Amino acid sequence: MAEKYTPEKLVSGVISLVTLPEICRKINLIMADPDHNRHDIECLIAQDPALTMRILRIVNSSYYALPRKIDRVDQAISIIGEDDLNNLILATSAMAVLKRLANPLIDFQEFWLHSVECGLMARTIAKRSHYADCEKLFTAGLLHDVGKIVLYYQLPELARAVLHESKMSGCRIEGAEQRLLSFNHAQVGGALARAWKLPEVLCRSVAFHHQPNQAEAFEMEASIVHIANALSNCYETLPIDSDQVEIESLGFELQALDVIGMSMKSLLETVAAVQEQCKEVQTMMCSSI
Repeated sequence: MAEKYTPEKLVSGVISLVTLPEICRKINLIMADPDHNRHDIECLIAQDPALTMRILRIVNSSYYALPRKIDRVDQAISIIGEDDLNNLILATSAMAVLKRLANPLIDFQEFWLHSVECGLMARTIAKRSHYADCEKLFTAGLLHDVGKIVLYYQLPELARAVLHESKMSGCRIEGAEQRLLSFNHAQVGGALARAWKLPEVLCRSVAFHHQPNQAEAFEMEASIVHIANALSNCYETLPIDSDQVEIESLGFELQALDVIGMSMKSLLETVAAVQEQCKEVQTMMCSSI
């Protein structure tokens, strides 16, 4: 029965429900023009008061930890830059539209709390790995599990069977999905990212966050999201001392640690840094979901 489904077919069945807002397309068009005027971006955002408020709340939070309060979008763009702004708009817009696929199999509040946590973890790991575009990794981490929303909405009975299989056998969700469906939620998420015409780095980071060694040119980014997801699933119970951690029990591929070039000690320091800002950013970004 499951053989007739593919990630692309599942996405095509819901894409009309979860089309990203027009502002995302317009900002991408503006930024694609090398001679664009920043004022055009400011005017576009000003037309959406709710988006303006979300951006200013994020910019003034511990997410950026700026020394002074920012109360205008033009100030925000000057400080965080156009690329970061675009990533924030994409992230918050995706959170807003995906709630249209609400279903009993997913607690959306818990889903987005975990997603924000993973995004923060990915962003912090990227910084410590000296990766150039840390905000893009926040977006990748935030969106890493969006395939679950599509999958559970489109195939609720098969999704229940997957959850049962995982619980009974003790295997990971993606393993049960692969056995019963011949694909997993990460691949569905990658298909959704492509349908949204997101950058290839986001598409592959989402699609291969459980198998980062298959992400080809984007193995570094997929590895960061892979590790961030694993750590966000268990960070509250992690010991502070790296000597007490059994790496194999954390749920990520050891090869991914080599790819990002970080030690276990440095990873644990990353976890501690995320814990300090996590609650505020989760509350701020998930309050309207």
